Amino acid sequence: MDAVELGPGMVELVKKLSASCPAVSVRGDFTYEIFKKYGSAENVYNTGCPSFFSRPEAFRAIRSRIDSGAPVSRAAFSGSLHHEKDPKEQLNQAIDQDLHLIEPVNAHLHRYYVDSLTAGAKAKAPYFLSQLLQRSDWSTARLSDYMARRYHLFRDLESWIAFNKECLDGVIGTRFHVSMAGLLSGILAVWVVHDSRTVELCERLSLPHVSVQESLRKPYREIIAEADFSPMFKELEVNFDDFNKFLSAASLPEVEHPAL
Repeated sequence: MDAVELGPGMVELVKKLSASCPAVSVRGDFTYEIFKKYGSAENVYNTGCPSFFSRPEAFRAIRSRIDSGAPVSRAAFSGSLHHEKDPKEQLNQAIDQDLHLIEPVNAHLHRYYVDSLTAGAKAKAPYFLSQLLQRSDWSTARLSDYMARRYHLFRDLESWIAFNKECLDGVIGTRFHVSMAGLLSGILAVWVVHDSRTVELCERLSLPHVSVQESLRKPYREIIAEADFSPMFKELEVNFDDFNKFLSAASLPEVEHPAL
């Protein structure tokens, strides 16, 4: 932390937030220490991602899934930075394993999905899928069929949650809030951490996570099935207590603790 130096604009922002906000929620230890160094931590609460606390009933469903020992068969993937080598390979493996593909923002993939519905095998695949198409077991017809069957884009949370509950039993990927949407749906979720932000969030809430390199070593369904949720459940009550302290300080309604 001593080696971290913020620019003047960021220092001013931290000081302003420290001085003017009744309560500040931060994502993890690193951000909390930033406030201590440049402003004040008296009104700062280390809570992790606020979304985590929005659907307490989901944790009972996750516990039931784990206790049942049911296999992970209907999984989804969501990735990012597809122009880079490892993220491109992550996407290729997800397609190769016939996972559902949830893509919140990538315009190239969405255009390909729309074109696949109308033009089929004639649809032009994005450049980052060219390596997959060089393999003898893949063709433009097979890939466009995959997109038509497996690609999903959601415009509202409720339809997204409903899809997860009905069609999936696990989700994995680098898109933090895609995995969070899975968790809040009561299905198994694993985060692939790829930067300090995602590491900080996952460590703060004891979320199951693997590195990009680890995610490439075995099938995604296997990674999800082997994920250890016990640290998350162990810290669940304390984390909800901490979040309610922030809500109380901010004069906001508190949330119910999960009933497990």
